[in-house]
Amino acid sequence: MGVSVWLLIFCVGVIFLQTVVSLASVPIAVGRQRTAVEIPEVSQDPVLYSCADVADNVRTTCGSCTSVMLCNYQKQNVGSYDCSSSNPLRPYCKDGVCQSEPGCDLKSDLCPDKDNFYPVPHNCSEAVYCNDGLRATAYTAPSSSYMFDYNTGSWIYLKTPADCFQIDCKITSNLNKLIAYKPNPQLYVFCGTSGPLTFKCGDSEAFNETTKLCEFHCKQKGKYPIPGVKDRYYSCLEGPNGTYQKFVEVCPNGKEFDNGVNDCKNMD
Repeated sequence: MGVSVWLLIFCVGVIFLQTVVSLASVPIAVGRQRTAVEIPEVSQDPVLYSCADVADNVRTTCGSCTSVMLCNYQKQNVGSYDCSSSNPLRPYCKDGVCQSEPGCDLKSDLCPDKDNFYPVPHNCSEAVYCNDGLRATAYTAPSSSYMFDYNTGSWIYLKTPADCFQIDCKITSNLNKLIAYKPNPQLYVFCGTSGPLTFKCGDSEAFNETTKLCEFHCKQKGKYPIPGVKDRYYSCLEGPNGTYQKFVEVCPNGKEFDNGVNDCKNMD
């Protein structure tokens, strides 16, 4: 062979050896199981919970009262996880760490109002007391033979299993629906994907599942005004089994309903 041929072979060999050495210095990728972290589409509360306020060497903070937010060194929110999903005994977040006691004033969706007892929709033997901050404290009946009665705010004896009214929001047919609390329809429940939300109508109202509105509800016999209407009134008459039926009555011509006397009177 000529000198030029041997020189070409030598150059090719050198390039090959350099390539081998280069590849040997690249670390081999090893499969590793990773914990799934949900990337939130929208910050849960950009004002109260933000990565911008964490210290330079800290990469976790609370994303809400019940979740931990993960931050990178550029102080950007890169993910979050719910505390109860990692440890049900430590469902609350404080200073970026899951713990057993609430680290903030956590309101309960079972509290439509403050300073009162309310039923737990999916368990008639449980109730919650809602304090002034709408935080709920759970209470359980002294025996499985008792149920919570919202009308009296106390436990009553369960005469038949049918008396135990419950709303199971885990049932697909109940999801994203507004359901009246049948023992006292002043309350109604929305079954959301995160659980039940309890709402409350006015003192003389009940929730109508058909109209999805709070409407006047008869609690006793009598005549009652219709808001915004002068010549008509609600008439509550006794019905079957101690119930009351609501009717709309019209005042005689030339008269209007007077709430002071609960009857129709001559127009002024």
